Amino acid sequence: MLSGRRYRLALTPEQAEMCEEFGNICRSVWNTALHQ
Repeated sequence: MLSGRRYRLALTPEQAEMCEEFGNICRSVWNTALHQ
């Protein structure tokens, strides 16, 4: 049986902006790797 956990984050606006930037970078790296 699979089980998981969920976490709710309460980010400040600055933290949310950084998380979005990190996500965009990770997505770009992933897409580049898939393309190669």
